[in-house]
This record gives sequence, structure tokens and C-alpha cells, in this order.
Amino acid sequence: MKRDELLRQIRKAANTGRPGLELVREGSAHQIFRCGTVQIAVPRHRELGPKVALEIRAQLEPVLGRRWWR
Repeated sequence: MKRDELLRQIRKAANTGRPGLELVREGSAHQIFRCGTVQIAVPRHRELGPKVALEIRAQLEPVLGRRWWR
């Protein structure tokens, strides 16, 4: 999955009546985002493996709801 697609999907879900997605800080290999009370690290790679994308989505479940990406 492309990194931009994942971030677009998270922003869309976060902006529909839920806490938005905001950039906290940038590192050399990752960007740290906050969605509500949850912070996630998103690698700067253009392509993310399916397992990495799934782990990032799972980290957001407490804020966005169970299986929010389906």
C-alpha cells in the first residue's frame, strides 16, 4: 500500500466526527502523528508492506473504532 493512500484513509476516518489527525513531529525515518490520544509512527517509505499498514490501522482502533478501515 502506498503511504499517501494510508494517510488519506486515516484522515478521512478521523475527520468524520472523530478527532482529527495532526502531525506531532518529523524524524529522519518516521513521522509521528496524533489522532485523539493515540500516537502512531508512520515510516517515510513510499510503499508500506501490508503488515505495516495493518499494524498502523490496529493502533488506531481505540480512537476510530474496531475495524474502522473496512
